[in-house]
Amino acid sequence: MRRYLETGETPMRCHALRSSCFIDSWGNVFPCTIYDRKVGSLRAVDYDLARIWNTPDAAQLQQEIWESRCPNCWTPCEAYQSILGNLVRPELPRLRRRRAGVPVASL
Repeated sequence: MRRYLETGETPMRCHALRSSCFIDSWGNVFPCTIYDRKVGSLRAVDYDLARIWNTPDAAQLQQEIWESRCPNCWTPCEAYQSILGNLVRPELPRLRRRRAGVPVASL
């Protein structure tokens, strides 16, 4: 949290448009409430979010967000799922070793 307050950089990667999105009252889809970059319109795709979510444009935008080339705001609406999405990440190598039957030291 201190790093964010001092530098304005989020302490972990944002999961906007990976685990959530924002849909306005007209059916327009955005990565989040802050990033004013429209991904598509639900009305244009018969309200099928997957048709928007799985487009090359959405994939490119997801990558931009993942690389912090977005407003980098870390608002609570995105911070919560970003925190949850990053909780297990440090433990993945250890979990993989355990799954493979390789002895793993206890914490």
